[in-house]
Amino acid sequence: MGASKDASILVTTREYCGIIKDCSDFDSRLIPLINTALSKLWQLGVGSEGFEIDNDSTKWSDFTHGNKLLNLVQSYVHISVLLLFDPPANSFAVTSMKETLDELTWRINVIVDPKELGGA
Repeated sequence: MGASKDASILVTTREYCGIIKDCSDFDSRLIPLINTALSKLWQLGVGSEGFEIDNDSTKWSDFTHGNKLLNLVQSYVHISVLLLFDPPANSFAVTSMKETLDELTWRINVIVDPKELGGA
């Protein structure tokens, strides 16, 4: 679902969660979950310390600063939020999403610090 770097973090996450992009009814639940995912990404070495969103004006480019990790970061945030906001009822789907998060975490680590994980 790669949104453009100039797309809103909140709006694209709303859409990923099946919410109409202009509907702000769930923002008070989504924003803390997004900020949690962004904090986890910072711990992985992506973004700026203390970066958070509080409305729909913050863009992906504000977080990634043009970094090539944009698609991985978007997927990581979207899946992380969906798992907490509206997890699938099917345990196999939950497992698959968690495995995808694990893979995204690994790939982000390889890009951020390739020597640590045996990369080039």
